[in-house]
Amino acid sequence: IQLSGVNHPMYGKHHSNETIQKIKNTLRGKMNGSKNQNAKKVVRLSDCKIYSFIQECATDNNMDPTTITTHCRNNLKNKKQEFMFYEDFIKTPGYNNLITKVVDK
Repeated sequence: IQLSGVNHPMYGKHHSNETIQKIKNTLRGKMNGSKNQNAKKVVRLSDCKIYSFIQECATDNNMDPTTITTHCRNNLKNKKQEFMFYEDFIKTPGYNNLITKVVDK
């Protein structure tokens, strides 16, 4: 049975404000920051500092989260990339050498 459109039990119905509030209260704090299963680690390339999620990086660097995301996606025009998603960073050839150079400073 396909549960989309008219076959879905909630088709044409809406949650009440009370139900919406209950859902919010249940989820509050469960999906924040590093608890969020979709959170991505970010690396600041200048010193290889690793952040658990974008907002943490943005707050520490006094930047907007969208700016951090733009840097990580390398969507910069004529600017040096300052941040990188951790998963991309570890795929970078010689990333261990980068970490060693920073530690040896």
